[in-house]
Amino acid sequence: MKKRFALLIGAVGSDTTALFRHLGAHPQVLPCQVAEPHFFTDDRKWALGVEFYRSLWDFREPDERVALEASSDYARHPSVPCPAERIAQMPTGFRFVYLLQDPLARIEAHHALELERGMLRRPLCEEVPAEIVDASRYSAQLDAYANWFPPEDFMLLAQEQLDRDPAAALRRICSFLEIDPYFGFPGLHAGSPAQTPAPGRPGLLQRLRARGTSPAAAAMPRPRTPARLGPEQRARLGEALAADTERLRQHWGFDVSIWQPRSREAA
Repeated sequence: MKKRFALLIGAVGSDTTALFRHLGAHPQVLPCQVAEPHFFTDDRKWALGVEFYRSLWDFREPDERVALEASSDYARHPSVPCPAERIAQMPTGFRFVYLLQDPLARIEAHHALELERGMLRRPLCEEVPAEIVDASRYSAQLDAYANWFPPEDFMLLAQEQLDRDPAAALRRICSFLEIDPYFGFPGLHAGSPAQTPAPGRPGLLQRLRARGTSPAAAAMPRPRTPARLGPEQRARLGEALAADTERLRQHWGFDVSIWQPRSREAA
């Protein structure tokens, strides 16, 4: 198998798919033919073995490109068991890009996504499922990988950095993957890859906020509800996530201050 694989492991709601599409335009990146194969978290696919996983790319010899895939289930522990042990069994090397977002904003985006998929029926103001909250425990997700991979195999990137300067963020990712960081990615303009996954198409959360609901929610026999956390919810969830966020800062070296202005504004 190829020696270098790159996994975009989430977080859910952070427009990882849009980042996958942008990186896939790089000539030294070989994108998976399925954006989210979930190979390491789907028992049936895992049972098909290494050759099945390899078949998800159009490899050509010799091929010096980085093989890229993006599966948000790879960072949803404990509702989805961490796949680190399975990944470590593969006869190849892996690097991981973990796209993070303000933990509370990510909860809003995740909940909106589940509504759009028809997986949830209760609005955010009524219920925040535990598995959605857990996906914002970023340090806990990384800790689940720590027994199998060293910290230098991970790049942590804030969604907000993509919002502010997508070209600079993509250069950082390319440097981390050891590919040409000065490639001119097409379609970059004001906004971020997350906000512009395709020309003229806003990101998921922006579209849902503009409409105030999702197509799935609109079909349900209940009032339309914006995907917003209320002040009491924000305070409660912020407190519940505080220890994990502090560990993310201290142990994993992530600058969480990028989230503070938004938190103060939304409070």
